Amino acid sequence: MQSKINCYEKNILVNYTILLAGLVVLSACHSNSGNSQHSNAKVKSTIITDASSITDRSFNQSAWEGLTKW
Repeated sequence: MQSKINCYEKNILVNYTILLAGLVVLSACHSNSGNSQHSNAKVKSTIITDASSITDRSFNQSAWEGLTKW
């Protein structure tokens, strides 16, 4: 009986952890449309690649192309 209780408690802990992670993600995606003072701000972005260059015909190149189109 003791192992069933521990398994049940473990499931509750996992479910609450997933719920908390989802809430953190959703709160980070919150849009503040009432604040327009940052709408014209310049955005700096950086790509960190691995040992290959941005012309590797793989992930690095697709990330670079996506950034330059953005």
